[in-house]
Amino acid sequence: MEAVDKTVVETTDKVGHDPVNQDDLVEKQAQDKSHVDRDKERALEDLKKIKAQNVELLEALKKKDEAIEESRLAKLKEQEKFQELAETWQQKAQDAEQKASGLEKSMIYAKKFDAVKTAALQAGIKKEAIDDLEMLDFGDVDIEYTSTGRVNVLGAGKFVENIKITRPHWFGKKGASVNPSEPGVVGSSSIKYADLLKAEEQAKKTGDYATYSALHKKYVQQLRNG
Repeated sequence: MEAVDKTVVETTDKVGHDPVNQDDLVEKQAQDKSHVDRDKERALEDLKKIKAQNVELLEALKKKDEAIEESRLAKLKEQEKFQELAETWQQKAQDAEQKASGLEKSMIYAKKFDAVKTAALQAGIKKEAIDDLEMLDFGDVDIEYTSTGRVNVLGAGKFVENIKITRPHWFGKKGASVNPSEPGVVGSSSIKYADLLKAEEQAKKTGDYATYSALHKKYVQQLRNG
C-alpha cells in the first residue's frame, strides 16, 4: 500500500464529487472571510457617509427653517409697523374729527346764545340775569343751514317766552326799547319801511316775530294816520 501525502487529503463527498484539497479549502475560506471583512468595511464606510449626509441634510433643513422663521418674523414686524402707523393716523383723524366737532358745537352754541340773548333783551330781561342764560340748555332752539351757507337760529323767541314763565324774576315789567334804526327794535320814533325789512330779517334768524309784528302794526298805523 502506497504512502499518503499528509498535506493532501483526498476525499469524496457523499454525492460522488471530485476530491477536495484541504489547503485549497482553507485558502478559499480565508478569501471568503477577507471578502466578508471588506464588505463589512465598505458597509461601515457607506453607513458613515449616510450618517454624514443625514447630518448635513438636517443642518440644511435647520438653516432653511431658521431662514423661514426670520422671514416670517420680519414680515410680522413690518406688519406691526404698518399697523402702528395706521393706528397713529386713525388717532390723528379721530382727534381732528373731535376738534372739528367741538368747534362746530361751540359755534352752534354761540349762535343760539346770541339769538336767545337778543330775544331776551327784547323781552325785557334784567341786565343782571343775562349771564344766567349761559346756564340754560338750548336744546329747544334749532339751527338751520341755508343753501348759501348761512346759519339761521329758529325758536329763540318761543324759548324766551318759556323762560319768562319758569323764571319771571329775570324780567322787568317792560321790554327793551332801543334805536329803531337797528333791526327788530321798537322805539318811539316813526317806523321806516327799511326798519320793517330789517326787523323781518332779524325775526327769520331768531324765530321771534314779536318785535316784527309790533313794528308792522305801528308801521300800518303810521300809514293810516298819514
